[in-house]
Amino acid sequence: MTFLLIATLGAIVGIVFLVLAARHFRRPRQLFLGAMEAATTIGLSSFPLWLAALVRWLIVDPSSTAVVAVYGVPLLAALLSGVVFAATWALVTLGGLASSGPRSRQALAKGLTALVILAGLVAWLVPAVHQEILVRKAESSATPAVRLAEIFDNEAAQRDAAIVAALAANPHTPPEVLSRIASSPRPEWRELRVSRLRRLLFAPGRNASTVAAALAGNPSLPPGALTGLSSEGGVDVAWNLAQNPTTPPERLSALAERSEASVRSAVAYNRSTPAEILVRLARDPEKRVRLVVAGNPHTPPATLETLAHDPWADTRVHVAMNPNTPRPTLEALAEDSDERVRRYAAQRLDASPNRQQ
Repeated sequence: MTFLLIATLGAIVGIVFLVLAARHFRRPRQLFLGAMEAATTIGLSSFPLWLAALVRWLIVDPSSTAVVAVYGVPLLAALLSGVVFAATWALVTLGGLASSGPRSRQALAKGLTALVILAGLVAWLVPAVHQEILVRKAESSATPAVRLAEIFDNEAAQRDAAIVAALAANPHTPPEVLSRIASSPRPEWRELRVSRLRRLLFAPGRNASTVAAALAGNPSLPPGALTGLSSEGGVDVAWNLAQNPTTPPERLSALAERSEASVRSAVAYNRSTPAEILVRLARDPEKRVRLVVAGNPHTPPATLETLAHDPWADTRVHVAMNPNTPRPTLEALAEDSDERVRRYAAQRLDASPNRQQ
């Protein structure tokens, strides 16, 4: 949302600048200097706000993600403003030359510079927009299966990683196309599926991932292709396999032994995970894994009764919220030391006063 807002503001600024340029074609230098002065004023006035936001983020959440976000938004705004300004300046300069009389060497040099700027922007922007359009079609559930197959066939020469991963993540992609993607991996497909336009905007797609990870998370992937994805691969591949409802039980059992807590949590969250695996994960040393097991509606009642004594209150809250929790366990949780646990347990008991398990 932030990036969309910045892009919208940049477009508004560009339109206003073009309107002013149309009224001042005979004075492009004055227009250019005025725009530079306005941009400098806005930048200097917003610097204290940006600095205050950075300090606040460092205090509240000193993570690298927060710092990158605070730094990235102003840099993105500056980059988009620079692109809009360069394009507008080039148009204003060419318009001024077209409406002027005899041209000096200096004016011709400026005109040539403007042409080079416009040519460079067009050469970069047109392919980026074309790629973004194909990515959006490839990841859209509204795109017909025939069209998805055509997109893959038309990209046979380049096999763009962004487009291929979007196809690999789309559950409406025909199974034969998914099988072809899985059987013909390429080294360049290991990069993140982010189109050039989204990379410029620091805005990855909804399913940004490698091609292999996108395939691993696709519930429509044929069983044969799913088997070919190694559970010993990267964390992204393992996580997507762990949350995929079509992953075979034996693969889920292997993933439940992974060292990454995020992968084990994904197995615990999967509604297709067998009860015996959930029982095993209920004894996991990582509290986040036990919490997810407590929230899985397929966790056996006996396991939920055990988790009702978990030392972490959040796990006991999820036990109280689980529709599979037996009534005696809810009655015990209604006397819990944590106020949240007592509240949720009481709500469940009030909702089903005659429930017997």
